[in-house]
Amino acid sequence: MSFATNLGSSLRTATSTANAAASSSTAVRAFSVSARVSAKPRKQRNADDPMALRKMARFNYDDVPTLGHAILARKREVLQLMRTVEFEIPKLSNFRQTYKPPKESQCLQFRFQHYQGENHPASRKVVLNVDVDALVKAGAVPP
Repeated sequence: MSFATNLGSSLRTATSTANAAASSSTAVRAFSVSARVSAKPRKQRNADDPMALRKMARFNYDDVPTLGHAILARKREVLQLMRTVEFEIPKLSNFRQTYKPPKESQCLQFRFQHYQGENHPASRKVVLNVDVDALVKAGAVPP
């Protein structure tokens, strides 16, 4: 019993010592950084909030989970690609051309890379291939 009494008195002594030390040090005052708007009563703050719980309709367990939405989005994307294949790609046959090999006078060849729908540093690069003998034969440069 004396142990509990001694423990209680020692706790009171430690607390009073800490309070005395705190009061003897430099006084620090805490200021609130909250806006005045937030100081309104809770009901007034929530009155303007469209997502307030009181305004939300009762959940009927009729929504699809997040993974279900991802699966539906992927199916929509595949359907869009299928529509493109079926309706848009046949229109490209109007632009079909027969292959004509380059003539002797066409001695410059340009090579470039295109990344469909992407920005890529290599897409700015163009390589020029020149057959110097063909340039001389074409008369573009003196022999």
